[in-house]
Formats: sequence, structure tokens, C-alpha cells
Amino acid sequence: VNLRGNSLTGGIPTQFGVLTSLLDLKLCQNILESSIPVELGLLTDLSELCLHDNKLTNTIPTILGYMTSLAFLYLSSNLLTGTIPMQLQALSKLQHLYLPENR
Repeated sequence: VNLRGNSLTGGIPTQFGVLTSLLDLKLCQNILESSIPVELGLLTDLSELCLHDNKLTNTIPTILGYMTSLAFLYLSSNLLTGTIPMQLQALSKLQHLYLPENR
């Protein structure tokens, strides 16, 4: 799913969590606010998650560490706070992790 740069507002719908066969989710370069929903952690086939350049807040959910197929995680240029969850170390396929320009 590529919804990049569409000026989407509000939060990320939790319903994305039921799309368990989804391989890529690109919601970057929008105006999305609120936290990253924990339901995204159910997307174990997802290889690329692009949420950069939004206004996402709170911390990175630890459940993202269960996304065993994840190779690319882009969370830069948001309003995320806290530390990088230790659970992300379990992502053995992770090649790129981009977190700059957060809090």
C-alpha cells in the first residue's frame, strides 16, 4: 500500500493490522498524528514500513520487534520520544533503520 504524500490527516487506522499478507506500507510524507498503533506489529510479512515525515508522537511500540520480515523501517522526521526498543534487536532481516529528527 503506497499512500505517500497525500496530505492524509488523523491517526494511522488500526485496521491495517488485519492485513497480515501486506508486504509494504508507505504512509510517509503526510500529516498523520497520534501514536504508532500496536496493531502494526501483527504485520509479520511486512518488509518495509515507511512512516517518516509525519507528526507521529509517543514512543516506538515494542511490538514492532515481532515484525520478523521487516527489512526497512523509516520513522524519521516525526515527534517520537523515548528510546529505541530493545525488541528491535530481534529483527534479523532489518537492513535500514532511520530515526533522525525526532525528539
